[in-house]
Amino acid sequence: MLMSRIALQNSIKKSEMLENRIKRLAFEASRAQKVTDTVTLKAEKLLEARERHQREIEEKNKILEKRMMDEERQRIKNLSAKHESIERRNLTHNTVNLRNKQYKDFILTKEREGYQKRTENM
Repeated sequence: MLMSRIALQNSIKKSEMLENRIKRLAFEASRAQKVTDTVTLKAEKLLEARERHQREIEEKNKILEKRMMDEERQRIKNLSAKHESIERRNLTHNTVNLRNKQYKDFILTKEREGYQKRTENM
């Protein structure tokens, strides 16, 4: 009887140990699942943030590129306008010089004609 009682107590202890081990394994499994869920969520947020950051960088690059292209177009337009202005000024300057030369030639011609008439009259 004593042996059967000791065997019964041993069986009860073993079953309690197995129950405790099962509970501990279940607890560890649920804790591992929570950690896995948390890590997965953080990883998803990290990937979303990385994608968002990449999109923002691409948008900024597009804006900067557009701004640079606009500045280059404006620079070319300004240079073209400046070049046209210089050409107009040079054309005007050349025209004025030509007119002045023609006027001087005309005056010299008239003076020579007047001098020749005066020398002929003498």
